[in-house]
Amino acid sequence: MHSAGCPRSLLDRALAVKMSSELHVDQDFEKFKPWAYIKEYYGKLDCWHRNPLKYLHDFYTSHFQRGANLKVLNYGCGPIVAFEASAVPYAQEIVLADYAEQNRAVAKLWLDKDPSRPDFSALYRYVVEELEGRGAGEVEERQDATVSRSIQLTLNVELAIIITMA
Repeated sequence: MHSAGCPRSLLDRALAVKMSSELHVDQDFEKFKPWAYIKEYYGKLDCWHRNPLKYLHDFYTSHFQRGANLKVLNYGCGPIVAFEASAVPYAQEIVLADYAEQNRAVAKLWLDKDPSRPDFSALYRYVVEELEGRGAGEVEERQDATVSRSIQLTLNVELAIIITMA
């Protein structure tokens, strides 16, 4: 096992993929398949999710008081609307931003509570139940709070698509 708790072969694979090619913005972002990505990497909760979720939890709990009314920006959120779970108790507003239209489309499904949206409840359960020690009933409340505080889904700094949340 790697020091972060992930198998060494997975870490090596991730590094090899990252270093194997240069990013060509015009081509690579258009080719990205968010549903395939979600199926491949978010089918189950593992160390690749726990580590950043714990880091974010530790960051918010050590630097802010609940109800701090922060404005949180997640630039490069991709199709995943779960890494904001720890920010919710501290945030008045959450802005999600991603370059790829297909990522924004999937994130919008989640924010609109569309029945076809991806299921990130395992990630929320980990944050709410395991990291915060709160009850199972609060998991759905946290997901709903993420939606209610996420008022914008932006393309990039220059161009924004505003989604008004009621």
